[in-house]
Amino acid sequence: MNENKTIPDYLFSGNYEKRPSVATLANAMDVGAPSNMERLFDLYPDIDTMRKMVSAWSVDDETIRKTIKEVYDESGYIMCPHTATGERVRRDQFSGNPTIVISTAHPAKFEQVVEPLLTTEVPIPEKLKQLLDKETSFKQVGKEYRELFE
Repeated sequence: MNENKTIPDYLFSGNYEKRPSVATLANAMDVGAPSNMERLFDLYPDIDTMRKMVSAWSVDDETIRKTIKEVYDESGYIMCPHTATGERVRRDQFSGNPTIVISTAHPAKFEQVVEPLLTTEVPIPEKLKQLLDKETSFKQVGKEYRELFE
């Protein structure tokens, strides 16, 4: 998790508290009241069982930045903030064990974060470039869904 650490806090304290989301670099994880908690509560009806089956850690923005830079300096690989969050947990909690970190976003989507850290331009894949070059269009609608079809 990023700084929205509702789940790690619950696993630590045993008290689930929904909270407002905090804006972070890994914005897809900016959730203060995770919808998947209901699934976890259903799967693991008590905190002791959940603690045996689920683990979670929190990574702050500064550590995300540090990890993006660290990985790039070590290998030349450019990662997005979400991937850096997973990589940090892998390095800190599972070092020396077989692990996989899945990248779910291309770093070009986060060029305003990644490029200044690495002082290099993030190459944009051709398909993403084509999408970005398309004309933007939208239609404003009110509260009534039928307006979508007018």
